[in-house]
Amino acid sequence: MKLPGVGPKTSAIVMTYGHFNKDYIPVDTHVNRIPNRLGWIKTKTPEETEKSLMKIIPRKYWQMLNNNFVTCLKGSLVVKLKEELKHVKNDLNIKEQ
Repeated sequence: MKLPGVGPKTSAIVMTYGHFNKDYIPVDTHVNRIPNRLGWIKTKTPEETEKSLMKIIPRKYWQMLNNNFVTCLKGSLVVKLKEELKHVKNDLNIKEQ
């Protein structure tokens, strides 16, 4: 989606949380960095990250993914997050790349 003067992350957030459209994964610094550090994907840009996550994360989780990553990082370290999310990775059958 393209909106004049609005970047991909903001437009995805508006569509996801404002219009409850589940066809987007808002990718900010956290959502770009965390899956890469967890070994779920290997990407460099938010656009690449969104496309890669859409391939491995079931659609029913897309809407809450950004909020959960951002919330988890408030006061926690990625190492701690990695331990907490091991069961999610197993449930989703995500293979490290």
